[in-house]
Amino acid sequence: MEVLILTRSDKHKADDGGYCVAGINLQNNQWIRLVGPHYHFKIADAEAIYEDGTLCEPFDVVEVDAEKIDSQKRIECNAHGWGNGFTEQYPENLLSIQPENYIVRDKFKLVRKASIDEVMHLGIVSDDEYIYKDDTTSLSIEDAIECNKSLVMVKVEDLELYPKEKYDEDGYQAHYRARFKYKGHQYDGLSVTDPDYDAAKTDFQGLKFGETYLIMSVGEEYRERHYKIIAKIFETVYTIENNTYGFFHAFSDCKYLEKYKDSVIYALWDDMVADGMGQCKECEKNYLS
Repeated sequence: MEVLILTRSDKHKADDGGYCVAGINLQNNQWIRLVGPHYHFKIADAEAIYEDGTLCEPFDVVEVDAEKIDSQKRIECNAHGWGNGFTEQYPENLLSIQPENYIVRDKFKLVRKASIDEVMHLGIVSDDEYIYKDDTTSLSIEDAIECNKSLVMVKVEDLELYPKEKYDEDGYQAHYRARFKYKGHQYDGLSVTDPDYDAAKTDFQGLKFGETYLIMSVGEEYRERHYKIIAKIFETVYTIENNTYGFFHAFSDCKYLEKYKDSVIYALWDDMVADGMGQCKECEKNYLS
């Protein structure tokens, strides 16, 4: 199958790697999480690194040999092993809590690169009233089972990342915590596992964002709770097709963008900045206010 990867976030990192890899199955435009026969069913370097030695990234379209984990597969593999001598047991609850999970049998093969514009045209952005049932940071086991999904893409406002002190020693955790607004509801304290926003990379100073899309995930059980995790952050901008202006728009409601609605495409903030472009003055004013 071909999978458009949208997140490769940190999960139980070790010498052999450790990633949560998820995206869209392009055969049916459904969410998929790729898991491997390793500790806590993480994806290791053995799967995530291509033949040329590079590591899979968001927006890679990959060919992958993977099989959906259903009740029969869980029973069979729990009894006889999941591969590579790996015998860790797959919890029955996880069939409902993470129904998107597929077990990977071989290395990923890169097919092509996609774009944020292609992603936006898949129609996968959630319109639910809440992110997983409510505006808290975690779900009870019962609520996670009832939710019956663990991957969503949401558009949020006023995203801010901030460091959280460790409980057992001085200093800060590598993972930022996040606060933001979604459909008028305030969320706070969610963990960010996107490796592009490791807190140490920005000296634990915190970050604020313009218009942002998040890939959200429901994690494994931890102290009888399932925590809502920000697996990927996409700070999107809007450009005019065949852009000759040398600037971009950070907000879709920018009044200077309205007359170009039919020729607007999505792009990523970092990509535009790397190309030497800046945001329009109206968007800059909005972003800084």
